[in-house]
Amino acid sequence: MWANLCLLLVSCLVGISLCEVSLRFFSPKYRHLAEARFSQDARRVWARSANYRDSIGGPDNFTAHAWHHNNLALRQHRNFSEADLAAATNIGVFGDSFVENIGMDAPYSFTEPLDYLLNQGRTRFNVLNFGVHGYGPGQSFLHYEDFRYVNELDYVLYVYCENDIQNIVETRLFSLDGTGHLASNEIIRPWRVPLIRGWHLSYLILDAAGSLSSQFEIVREKGHTNPRYLIRPRRRQSQFDEYGKSEALAIFQQLIRRWKSSVEAHDSIFYVVTLPNLPVDPFL
Repeated sequence: MWANLCLLLVSCLVGISLCEVSLRFFSPKYRHLAEARFSQDARRVWARSANYRDSIGGPDNFTAHAWHHNNLALRQHRNFSEADLAAATNIGVFGDSFVENIGMDAPYSFTEPLDYLLNQGRTRFNVLNFGVHGYGPGQSFLHYEDFRYVNELDYVLYVYCENDIQNIVETRLFSLDGTGHLASNEIIRPWRVPLIRGWHLSYLILDAAGSLSSQFEIVREKGHTNPRYLIRPRRRQSQFDEYGKSEALAIFQQLIRRWKSSVEAHDSIFYVVTLPNLPVDPFL
């Protein structure tokens, strides 16, 4: 009996290994997930890796182009040293996929032409692209606070997108306390996350089950009777009503106020940029 069990175990391990190897070589579409760097802040969960190199197909003709991030894990075509940041006026642009824009080569994302135009005069500027595909406003705020050269940012632009209020509900990183002030929810990672996050097969299974959200996060919210895993299908419109749009909007407003206060504490200027032509209802 033990021999049969050992043989079964070995067969399973060989089968899993073959599947993993096949995915990595013949269908590497989960590579950027498997190689994503988990941030030290468990609430933000994951972050781009510095000096990351890959290729991805464009949204129109699917022609592959280079997809890379610089030495600061920013979506840029050039690197920035501490001296570069200290010698220039720095503009940090935060947001989700509309800012990161991985569907185009880095030099053609909107931050790059802005960087070029601002540097036509004598004053030196650096336009830094902090966009991360799938990030909500809470994660973008944590991304800002986690930046090691945050004191060098002179202007901080947060680009609001149509699904950002929805992200507030999905991630539940922040809530309102009894007095209506912003409170951070404590997030812990399940023990299995370090074991499965580097395997392409893990993301294939989640994708096939319809549980691979744009957040690509696997965390558990502590302090709730029924813990919610953030790697899950998107809720339907009726399910968002459970928390209420008014609560989500209130959290969003408080989050923006805290972000503004944090930026001003670093003697910087904060702006919220709204993308045009968005639906009136942010949940649509």
